[in-house]
Amino acid sequence: MNALPNSNSHAGHRVFLILTLLALFMGLMRLHTYDEPFERDITTHAVVAHELLNGKILYQDIFSDRTPLIQWTYALGEVVMGFGLNSIYFLWYLSALITLGGVYACATAGGGRPSVGLWAVGFWVLVSCAPMVQANQPNSEVFINNCMIWVFALILRDDGKGSGLRRAMGMGVLLAVASLYKSHVLVLALALGIAHIVKPPGGVENRKRSIFQAGITAGVGVFIWSGLFAYIYATGRFEDFWNDIYTFMQHYTGDIGENLRRGIHPQNLLPHFLFGIFPLIVLSVLGAGLNFKKNSTRTGTLYACYGFSIALMIALPGKFFPHYYQFWLPFLALSSAKILETLAFENGQENTSGLKSMGTAIAILLVALQIRYYSLDSREWALIKYGNLFVDTQRVGRMINDVLKEDETFYNWGLDSGLHFYSEKPIPSGAGMWPLVVMGGPLAKEYMPRIQADLIRNNPELLIVADYLPKQHPLFHWLLTRYEIFPDNAPYRPFEFYFRKGGKLEKRLESGKKSLEENQQS
Repeated sequence: MNALPNSNSHAGHRVFLILTLLALFMGLMRLHTYDEPFERDITTHAVVAHELLNGKILYQDIFSDRTPLIQWTYALGEVVMGFGLNSIYFLWYLSALITLGGVYACATAGGGRPSVGLWAVGFWVLVSCAPMVQANQPNSEVFINNCMIWVFALILRDDGKGSGLRRAMGMGVLLAVASLYKSHVLVLALALGIAHIVKPPGGVENRKRSIFQAGITAGVGVFIWSGLFAYIYATGRFEDFWNDIYTFMQHYTGDIGENLRRGIHPQNLLPHFLFGIFPLIVLSVLGAGLNFKKNSTRTGTLYACYGFSIALMIALPGKFFPHYYQFWLPFLALSSAKILETLAFENGQENTSGLKSMGTAIAILLVALQIRYYSLDSREWALIKYGNLFVDTQRVGRMINDVLKEDETFYNWGLDSGLHFYSEKPIPSGAGMWPLVVMGGPLAKEYMPRIQADLIRNNPELLIVADYLPKQHPLFHWLLTRYEIFPDNAPYRPFEFYFRKGGKLEKRLESGKKSLEENQQS
């Protein structure tokens, strides 16, 4: 009997078991913050998706500065798990599992050792919920990471044989999908494409093959984007679509050159909130240095292009929000494991114990840097990451249904979509869900009358005013002609509640006030 197949089978089962245990552990880590007060991007995507499933039309009834894919993704979560916390957890866990598979596929490319793949996955699991980069919530970055890591796996695992057509088409689909979440993913496509042509798999004799693949990948991306444009145009929404995702975002993003200049500043290139993953950063920088010293290989060039692309993708929008830095997490987990492999097996010598020792040391450091957060509850996580705002939004959002009847709505003078998420109340104005659009810029004059028309038509009983938006604005002055502030706003701070003049809520408040006065007199 041949023992080798059995040995390989046992090794394969062992790898699968460890990957499964790591995946389960990752899911348990995320359960710790299951009910964390969500950041506004998360609740905005969830609320807009909910409205779309209830018949609203994107770019017509609802303003959005994103292409439809993020809303469709959240709609999928709601279809599978229902509206609310379950769908948010489902989307995060599913995307984390997809990235887990991609990290392993990258680490074992080109005949890489399964043990190195397991260490890469282990590092990814330990940083997959990294709190200070808000990695435990499914913002756009987690879905982009799904695509980016698998594009990287496909290009790393290209051995130069065959036409490479299907591989190129797969990369084209993945890059197009990623760019539909955020278009600056095209930086990664360009960088990896150039590296693939300059250093083709199998040697320079395959350069024509690489050029062919790059052309196919680009063609697939153009085809998918053209299909989206055609769909939007055919449904009569192209002008609004273009205004929302291009005209507004161009104003919002500002000068790209200035953004890139700021991106190389140390406080933006290596901000303080990356401290929890510092061991992986040090290892990856060490790996870059060793690769440069040994002269650049194809694999080293691809890693360098991936890392360079991430830095550019973070800098381009010019905002440097912590969740942008989630792009680093799969890459750092992967590159750290690969440098440990280089150190442990240098000069072709087997040193499994050395790999294990170094991997264990890095894992312990990652745990030590992050374990304190797991002594805190989910509310405290939100306070550390965002301050009080989203904790207050969750609390007040869950109080709204004590104020309004089932068929009544409210309008928020603010960016607090969480109020709709936690109350499950519909939005009375899709254009007004993002008031920044009327705070200046090219769309202010066009969108203000839309918001007013929506509010006149839907007559929300309640106005909820955030304390961070200016009250010296024509739209807010117009709102004050229709609404009057609550007599007591203490329970709802930092928000202010206003009732609609002549509305049902005003009558209930007056009735309650009279009842209270009668009880006091008796």
